[in-house]
Amino acid sequence: KMYASGIVLAITPLIGSPDENVRAAALEAFMYFRVMEAKLVLLEHRDFGVRASALRFLRTATPSEETVGALLQLAANHRSFLVREAAAKALGDMAPVGHKLAVQTLADLLADDAREVREAAS
Repeated sequence: KMYASGIVLAITPLIGSPDENVRAAALEAFMYFRVMEAKLVLLEHRDFGVRASALRFLRTATPSEETVGALLQLAANHRSFLVREAAAKALGDMAPVGHKLAVQTLADLLADDAREVREAAS
């Protein structure tokens, strides 16, 4: 776990590089490592393309209770509606059918102030 965290911490700043090649390489590195923590970090990124890449990976990943829990936190509590939207989309794809907290969180997000979040939760 410490090793994975070190990788995430080392690569994360490169995602914001002004050099397009550096950004692309950093994003590819995140996708290469099968580290769920990395994908969750990317889900919070300010750039839509980066969040979309994280969502693509999350949709194909085998969900763990830890990952679903992290998505629940992001969907329910993040200040950015864009991150709440991305987390709601990931939850809809990843959470096991009938997962009580996921269903409740998605239901709560139907009343979110942001239209995009409500649409993602539906």
